[in-house]
Amino acid sequence: MTPITIAQAAQFVALPVQYILLSDFKDLDIDRVDVTARVREGQQAARIDSVAVTRERVRPGDTVEFKIGLTMQDNTTRVETFPLTIPAEVPPGPIQVFIGDGTNLSQLDQQLEPGLFMVYSTEQLLRALQHLRQNGTIYLKLYRKGEGMFSKGEAFPALPPSWLDVFGSKRAQGGSTPIRYIHYLEQNLGDKDYVVSGARTFQLTVETY
Repeated sequence: MTPITIAQAAQFVALPVQYILLSDFKDLDIDRVDVTARVREGQQAARIDSVAVTRERVRPGDTVEFKIGLTMQDNTTRVETFPLTIPAEVPPGPIQVFIGDGTNLSQLDQQLEPGLFMVYSTEQLLRALQHLRQNGTIYLKLYRKGEGMFSKGEAFPALPPSWLDVFGSKRAQGGSTPIRYIHYLEQNLGDKDYVVSGARTFQLTVETY
Protein backbone atom coordinates (compact mmCIF):
# COMPACT_ATOMS: atom_id res chain seq x y z
CA MET A 1 0.00 0.00 0.00
CA THR A 2 1.45 3.36 -1.05
CA PRO A 3 2.34 5.71 1.86
CA ILE A 4 0.93 9.24 1.60
CA THR A 5 0.07 12.11 3.91
CA ILE A 6 -3.49 12.94 4.98
CA ALA A 7 -3.48 15.98 2.66
CA GLN A 8 -2.32 13.85 -0.28
CA ALA A 9 -4.98 11.24 0.45
CA ALA A 10 -7.68 13.90 0.39
CA GLN A 11 -6.28 15.29 -2.87
CA PHE A 12 -6.24 11.88 -4.54
CA VAL A 13 -9.96 11.51 -3.79
CA ALA A 14 -10.98 15.11 -4.48
CA LEU A 15 -9.11 15.66 -7.75
CA PRO A 16 -10.80 12.93 -9.85
CA VAL A 17 -14.19 13.89 -8.40
CA GLN A 18 -13.54 17.53 -9.32
CA TYR A 19 -12.64 16.64 -12.91
CA ILE A 20 -15.81 14.56 -13.27
CA LEU A 21 -18.12 17.20 -11.76
CA LEU A 22 -16.64 19.99 -13.90
CA SER A 23 -16.59 17.96 -17.11
CA ASP A 24 -20.28 18.55 -17.89
CA PHE A 25 -20.53 15.23 -19.72
CA LYS A 26 -24.19 14.27 -19.39
CA ASP A 27 -23.48 10.53 -19.76
CA LEU A 28 -21.10 10.57 -16.79
CA ASP A 29 -22.18 10.60 -13.15
CA ILE A 30 -20.73 9.51 -9.82
CA ASP A 31 -22.47 6.51 -8.31
CA ARG A 32 -20.21 6.13 -5.27
CA VAL A 33 -16.63 6.61 -4.09
CA ASP A 34 -14.86 3.69 -2.40
CA VAL A 35 -11.66 4.39 -0.47
CA THR A 36 -9.50 1.85 1.37
CA ALA A 37 -6.83 3.27 3.69
CA ARG A 38 -4.52 2.12 6.45
CA VAL A 39 -3.44 4.82 8.91
CA ARG A 40 -0.14 4.77 10.77
CA GLU A 41 1.93 7.32 12.64
CA GLY A 42 4.99 8.75 10.97
CA GLN A 43 6.04 8.66 7.36
CA GLN A 44 9.14 7.45 5.57
CA ALA A 45 10.40 9.74 2.83
CA ALA A 46 13.15 9.29 0.25
CA ARG A 47 15.00 11.86 -1.85
CA ILE A 48 16.62 10.98 -5.17
CA ASP A 49 20.22 12.16 -4.87
CA SER A 50 21.98 10.40 -7.74
CA VAL A 51 21.35 8.21 -10.76
CA ALA A 52 24.00 6.23 -12.67
CA VAL A 53 23.51 4.20 -15.86
CA THR A 54 25.54 1.19 -16.97
CA ARG A 55 26.15 2.66 -20.43
CA GLU A 56 24.94 5.59 -22.51
CA ARG A 57 25.12 4.11 -26.03
CA VAL A 58 22.49 1.45 -26.70
CA ARG A 59 20.71 -0.41 -29.49
CA PRO A 60 16.99 -1.25 -29.81
CA GLY A 61 16.26 -4.30 -27.64
CA ASP A 62 19.22 -3.67 -25.31
CA THR A 63 18.65 -3.57 -21.55
CA VAL A 64 20.50 -1.05 -19.39
CA GLU A 65 20.30 -0.51 -15.64
CA PHE A 66 19.89 2.73 -13.74
CA LYS A 67 21.12 2.71 -10.15
CA ILE A 68 19.17 5.27 -8.14
CA GLY A 69 20.77 6.58 -4.96
CA LEU A 70 18.20 7.54 -2.30
CA THR A 71 18.63 9.38 0.98
CA MET A 72 15.97 8.32 3.45
CA GLN A 73 14.31 10.48 6.06
CA ASP A 74 16.55 9.06 8.80
CA ASN A 75 19.66 9.94 6.70
CA THR A 76 20.37 6.34 5.76
CA THR A 77 20.98 5.57 2.08
CA ARG A 78 19.42 3.07 -0.25
CA VAL A 79 20.01 2.04 -3.87
CA GLU A 80 17.17 1.04 -6.20
CA THR A 81 17.89 -0.62 -9.55
CA PHE A 82 15.69 0.27 -12.52
CA PRO A 83 16.16 -1.89 -15.66
CA LEU A 84 15.24 -0.30 -18.97
CA THR A 85 14.78 -2.25 -22.20
CA ILE A 86 15.03 0.00 -25.26
CA PRO A 87 11.89 -0.58 -27.38
CA ALA A 88 12.53 -2.08 -30.80
CA GLU A 89 10.67 0.75 -32.55
CA VAL A 90 12.97 3.53 -31.27
CA PRO A 91 14.91 4.95 -34.26
CA PRO A 92 18.60 5.90 -34.02
CA GLY A 93 19.57 9.16 -32.34
CA PRO A 94 19.49 10.81 -28.91
CA ILE A 95 16.73 9.77 -26.51
CA GLN A 96 15.71 11.32 -23.17
CA VAL A 97 15.19 9.30 -19.98
CA PHE A 98 13.31 10.79 -17.02
CA ILE A 99 13.62 9.15 -13.59
CA GLY A 100 11.76 10.67 -10.67
CA ASP A 101 8.58 11.16 -8.67
CA GLY A 102 5.04 11.42 -10.01
CA THR A 103 4.70 15.16 -9.43
CA ASN A 104 7.81 15.99 -11.44
CA LEU A 105 6.72 13.63 -14.22
CA SER A 106 3.29 15.25 -14.41
CA GLN A 107 4.95 18.67 -14.59
CA LEU A 108 7.11 17.41 -17.46
CA ASP A 109 4.00 16.22 -19.29
CA GLN A 110 2.30 19.59 -18.80
CA GLN A 111 5.37 21.32 -20.18
CA LEU A 112 5.82 19.12 -23.25
CA GLU A 113 2.21 18.06 -23.88
CA PRO A 114 -0.08 20.86 -22.67
CA GLY A 115 -3.17 19.33 -24.29
CA LEU A 116 -3.02 16.19 -22.15
CA PHE A 117 -6.02 17.14 -19.99
CA MET A 118 -8.05 18.76 -22.77
CA VAL A 119 -10.76 16.11 -23.10
CA TYR A 120 -13.73 15.93 -25.45
CA SER A 121 -15.42 12.68 -24.45
CA THR A 122 -16.16 10.51 -21.43
CA GLU A 123 -13.59 7.94 -22.56
CA GLN A 124 -10.86 10.60 -22.84
CA LEU A 125 -11.69 11.97 -19.38
CA LEU A 126 -11.46 8.54 -17.76
CA ARG A 127 -8.19 7.90 -19.58
CA ALA A 128 -6.81 11.20 -18.29
CA LEU A 129 -7.82 10.35 -14.72
CA GLN A 130 -6.12 6.98 -14.98
CA HIS A 131 -2.99 8.89 -16.03
CA LEU A 132 -2.75 10.63 -12.64
CA ARG A 133 0.41 9.61 -10.81
CA GLN A 134 1.43 9.35 -7.16
CA ASN A 135 4.71 9.76 -5.30
CA GLY A 136 4.83 6.34 -3.68
CA THR A 137 6.98 4.94 -6.48
CA ILE A 138 9.77 5.88 -8.88
CA TYR A 139 8.84 6.49 -12.52
CA LEU A 140 10.90 6.07 -15.67
CA LYS A 141 9.85 7.72 -18.91
CA LEU A 142 11.53 7.37 -22.30
CA TYR A 143 10.87 10.12 -24.83
CA ARG A 144 12.35 12.15 -27.66
CA LYS A 145 11.76 15.71 -28.72
CA GLY A 146 9.58 15.84 -31.81
CA GLU A 147 6.80 17.75 -33.49
CA GLY A 148 3.17 16.68 -33.31
CA MET A 149 -0.28 17.87 -32.33
CA PHE A 150 -2.90 17.13 -29.69
CA SER A 151 -6.32 17.55 -31.28
CA LYS A 152 -9.78 16.83 -29.85
CA GLY A 153 -8.26 14.85 -26.99
CA GLU A 154 -6.11 12.60 -29.21
CA ALA A 155 -2.32 12.69 -29.63
CA PHE A 156 -0.71 12.73 -33.09
CA PRO A 157 3.05 12.57 -32.50
CA ALA A 158 5.85 12.65 -35.09
CA LEU A 159 3.75 14.23 -37.84
CA PRO A 160 5.25 15.11 -41.24
CA PRO A 161 5.43 18.86 -42.05
CA SER A 162 2.39 18.73 -44.36
CA TRP A 163 0.21 17.36 -41.54
CA LEU A 164 1.61 19.89 -39.10
CA ASP A 165 0.39 22.62 -41.44
CA VAL A 166 -3.11 21.09 -41.43
CA PHE A 167 -3.21 20.85 -37.65
CA GLY A 168 -1.64 24.30 -37.39
CA SER A 169 -4.70 25.81 -39.06
CA LYS A 170 -6.93 24.00 -36.56
CA ARG A 171 -4.73 25.34 -33.76
CA ALA A 172 -5.40 28.86 -35.00
CA GLN A 173 -9.10 28.06 -34.58
CA GLY A 174 -8.54 26.78 -31.04
CA GLY A 175 -8.87 23.07 -31.84
CA SER A 176 -5.29 21.84 -31.41
CA THR A 177 -2.25 22.23 -29.17
CA PRO A 178 1.36 21.25 -29.97
CA ILE A 179 3.14 18.10 -28.81
CA ARG A 180 6.86 18.59 -28.34
CA TYR A 181 7.91 15.02 -27.73
CA ILE A 182 7.33 11.46 -28.88
CA HIS A 183 6.51 9.11 -26.01
CA TYR A 184 8.04 5.63 -26.20
CA LEU A 185 7.77 4.07 -22.75
CA GLU A 186 6.65 4.73 -19.17
CA GLN A 187 7.03 2.31 -16.28
CA ASN A 188 7.50 2.37 -12.51
CA LEU A 189 9.08 0.33 -9.75
CA GLY A 190 5.75 -0.49 -8.08
CA ASP A 191 4.50 0.66 -4.68
CA LYS A 192 7.25 1.48 -2.20
CA ASP A 193 7.25 1.90 1.58
CA TYR A 194 8.32 5.54 1.24
CA VAL A 195 7.27 8.76 -0.48
CA VAL A 196 9.66 9.82 -3.24
CA SER A 197 10.84 13.30 -4.19
CA GLY A 198 13.28 14.49 -6.81
CA ALA A 199 14.04 13.71 -10.44
CA ARG A 200 16.89 13.29 -12.89
CA THR A 201 16.98 13.38 -16.71
CA PHE A 202 19.51 11.49 -18.83
CA GLN A 203 20.30 11.32 -22.51
CA LEU A 204 21.08 8.02 -24.18
CA THR A 205 22.21 7.52 -27.76
CA VAL A 206 20.42 4.84 -29.76
CA GLU A 207 22.64 3.26 -32.41
CA THR A 208 21.90 1.02 -35.36
CA TYR A 209 23.03 -2.60 -35.48
